[in-house]
Amino acid sequence: MKKALQRNARERCRWFELGPTAPSNEQAHEHVIQRAASIFEPRPEYNHSNNLYCIVGRRALTRNLFMDRRAFLQSYDPKTDAQGDIMARILSAIIPVCGGINLEYLFSRIDNSVYGAGTKLPHNVIGLLGVANGVEGDLRTGLPHQMIEVHEPARLLMVIEQTCAILDQAFTKIGALKEWLDNDWVRLVSCHPVDRQLFLYSIKGWEKVELPDTYETPTASHSEKILVGQTETIPVHHLIRRAA
Repeated sequence: MKKALQRNARERCRWFELGPTAPSNEQAHEHVIQRAASIFEPRPEYNHSNNLYCIVGRRALTRNLFMDRRAFLQSYDPKTDAQGDIMARILSAIIPVCGGINLEYLFSRIDNSVYGAGTKLPHNVIGLLGVANGVEGDLRTGLPHQMIEVHEPARLLMVIEQTCAILDQAFTKIGALKEWLDNDWVRLVSCHPVDRQLFLYSIKGWEKVELPDTYETPTASHSEKILVGQTETIPVHHLIRRAA
């Protein structure tokens, strides 16, 4: 657990402008602890900044992928859900939670003065209900500038390891939440559990996703080799593990 915390901290440190340059895992962890306890630090954490994916399926679907902390991961075995009941319960949680987080970042980043909360420096907490700027009485509706300044706005892409037919059954059981999918507030892709074919959902039905023949996923031997010196979002990499 301690090693995981240190590695996790090192991945986060590259977003902090005043963080240590190319730190060791131990140095990164110590820096993150200090930031979290600093009452004058306007950027103690970037939370879910740069969230982009929600992947629902077995661990094998994402094993050996580096996704730059941009994915929500939900464990799910498609073989145990012939009627889509489990999937309906999962969708009832991830659509409003992951989709809500994504849209909050999306709109706060696109127009922070209207949909966000502006800079947090003059914020006053109002009755534990929200924040206002200084002596202004209106509550701010979104996220402060310091949480979203490195965020790349994009709608959430949900990749679900299940057939289109069973997903259609699940959609009939989630009520009004299906409007999120029909109106493209979030995007949803079916990944077939056997042949891995991809299908994009829309209100018109399922459309097969054709991947370009020329695209190759970048590779690396270790995530630390990808992170060093990087201050922008990093594309998905395939980690090539040494044979035991």
